Amino acid sequence: MSFLAETVLAYVYWSNIHAEAPTVWYFPLQVMDLTGHELCALAYAAPFLAAMGGTWAVLASKWGKTGLRVGALLTVASYNSSSIEVRLGLTTCGLVSTLLLLQVLWWNDNPTKRFVYVWASVVGYVLLLVVRIWFKSLNPITWSTSPANAAVATIAVIATLECVRHDWRDDTNTGQRISRCIDTSLVSDLTTSVALGAVLSIMYILYGEVQVVSRWAVQGQPDPGPHPNPASALILICAVLGIVLSRYSSLVTSTTWWLVGATSAVALVQLRGYPCFVGGAVLAVYIFSVFPALLARLAVARRAWLLGVSTSVILLSTLFLIWATAFNFLPMGQLFKERTYVVFVSAMVAIWAGLCRRGERGGALSPRKLIGKGRKGPTAADELFRTLVRPALAALLVMGLLGYACRYVNVQTKRHSDQPVDTDRFTAMVWAFRHSYDQTGWSSLEEATVMIRRTGADVVVIVESDASKPYLGNNDLCGWFEETLGFYCDFGPSTKDHTWGVMLLSRWPIVYSEHHLLPAPHGEIAPAVVATVTLPGGHLVDIVGAHVGNKEDELDRELQTKKLAEICAE
Repeated sequence: MSFLAETVLAYVYWSNIHAEAPTVWYFPLQVMDLTGHELCALAYAAPFLAAMGGTWAVLASKWGKTGLRVGALLTVASYNSSSIEVRLGLTTCGLVSTLLLLQVLWWNDNPTKRFVYVWASVVGYVLLLVVRIWFKSLNPITWSTSPANAAVATIAVIATLECVRHDWRDDTNTGQRISRCIDTSLVSDLTTSVALGAVLSIMYILYGEVQVVSRWAVQGQPDPGPHPNPASALILICAVLGIVLSRYSSLVTSTTWWLVGATSAVALVQLRGYPCFVGGAVLAVYIFSVFPALLARLAVARRAWLLGVSTSVILLSTLFLIWATAFNFLPMGQLFKERTYVVFVSAMVAIWAGLCRRGERGGALSPRKLIGKGRKGPTAADELFRTLVRPALAALLVMGLLGYACRYVNVQTKRHSDQPVDTDRFTAMVWAFRHSYDQTGWSSLEEATVMIRRTGADVVVIVESDASKPYLGNNDLCGWFEETLGFYCDFGPSTKDHTWGVMLLSRWPIVYSEHHLLPAPHGEIAPAVVATVTLPGGHLVDIVGAHVGNKEDELDRELQTKKLAEICAE
C-alpha cells in the first residue's frame, strides 16, 4: 500500500515540477516582454535550502515531512483558483514543497525505505506518461474544467494521508547523514548531480509526454513520418524497457552504451521522419536506463543539497530553449537563436562525465544497491524490485497501450460517422490560438472545439499552435483536435524548427503538404504550411496557412509576403 501511495504521489510531484514553467511563461507571453514574474522560477533552486544549518533536521522530521506533503498538493489546488497570480503563487509553493520533500525521501537513512521512495518516483514518472495518454496528451492536474482534476485531487489527498500515517509510524529517519553506501568526493558528487539534471532535462523536453518525439520528426505529406497515434506507444515501451535495463550497471555505465545514446540524440536533432523518430525511441531507452542509476548514485551521497544542482540544470535548460525560440524579445537573444542542439550536446557530455568516466572512488552505483551493503542487501533489493516495481511497470505499460488502442478506434469511428452532405463547397477559418491559453491563463481547448463545431468549418488553419514544448505544457494540440473533432491534421513545421507553429485541420484527407520556414533575417522564424485537400466529390483544393513575423520587423514581413506570393504562384 505504501509503494502504491508513493507512486501516485510521485505522479503528482513530477506534474508539479513540469507545471511551473508553463505557469510562469503565461505572463511574458501576454506582453512579449519580461514582467518580473519570471523570478518565481527560482523555486527550482529550493533544494539548496538543505545546506542551511539545522534546516535538514527540520525537513526530515515527522512534522517537516507532513508539512511538505501537504504543501506539495498546492499545485493541484491552484488550478481551481480564478486568479492567474494566485495560481502562480500556489504553484511555486507547491514546487518548493515538492523538491524539498523529494530531497528528504530520496536521502532517507533507512535503505529499504530509500529503495521504495526512489523506485516509486521512477514508476510515478511512467504513470505520468500513461495518464497523459488517456487524456489525449493533457495532464488532468492542469485541466481545471475537467472532473478529472477533482478526481486526481481526491486520490492525491487519500494517498497523502496514507503516506503521512506511514511516516508517523516510522522512527528511522533522524535527519542525520548516516548509513551511506559509498564515500565519494565533492567533484564526483557534482558531476553526478549535473548528469542527473541533464537526464531530467531531456525527460522534460522530450518525454514529458510521449507524443513529443513524433512532433520533432514530422514532415510534409504524403510521408509525414510516424503518426503520434499509435506510433508514440513505442516511446512508452522504450521508456519501460530502459527502466528494466537500468538494473544492469555494467551496461548503463559503459561508454559503448553512452555512444548509442549520443548517436540517437544526433539522429533526433538532425534527421526527419522515421529516422528521427527511431533516434528518439532509442534515446528514450538510453535516458530511462541511466535515470535510476544516476538517482541511485546521488541518493547515497552525503550532500543532499546536490539535488539543487540537478534542478538548476533543468531550469537553465528550459531557459535556453525559451531563448532559442523567443530570442527576438529577450536580452542577448541572438546568442541563443535556434541553438537547441547546445542543450543536447551539453546534456550528453554531462551524462558521460557523471556516469561513464572511470577512476572515481565508489564508481557507478547500480539501483539495486540502494538497499545498502548488508549481507542480504542485494537479495532484498532484487525481491523488492520483483514484487513491487516490475508488476507496476507491466500494469502501466498495458494501460498505456490500451489507451492508445481506444483513442485510435475512437478517431477512426468519428471520421467515418461525420461525413459532410455538401460536396460542392467548403468553409474555412483561421485562428491565432496562443497555444490554447485564453486571456486569463486557462486552457481553451474545450471551448475551441465547441466553437469549431458551431462554425461548421471544414478547414481550419491555426497559428501559434505548437505547444509541444516543455514551457508550453508539452501538449499535442494537433492530436487533441484530430481526435476530438475527427478531423485530419497536418502539424506544420517540426517543433525543433523553433517556430510558434502553424497547423491545418481538415474534415477531408490531406493528400499532400509542404512545410516552409519563411525568410526572417532579423526576427523570429515564421512557419507556413501548404496543403492539398481532397473534397468528397474528388476535387483537389490547395490551402496556404502562415504565421508571419512581428510588426517590428518590417523587412521580415516584406520578405515573407513575397515568399508566400511565390508559393501561391507555383
